[in-house]
Amino acid sequence: RVVQILMDRDDLTEQEAIIKNTINQIIRQYTKDECLENSQQIQDEICKSLQKTYGTDYIVGVNFSTLTAQ
Repeated sequence: RVVQILMDRDDLTEQEAIIKNTINQIIRQYTKDECLENSQQIQDEICKSLQKTYGTDYIVGVNFSTLTAQ
């Protein structure tokens, strides 16, 4: 069974803010070097946090296409 959820622009904006906030909270816990050396661990942590936030395991992974550290 396929369930389709339609969201309006405000819902999408709110979801984007939640996701960005989750990512920022986790990444802030690490130094630049730790981020570069442990990117998979951080991605896994973000995935688990998003799964918990949304109460689902439908989120199966997080991927950084690029990781820029300053």
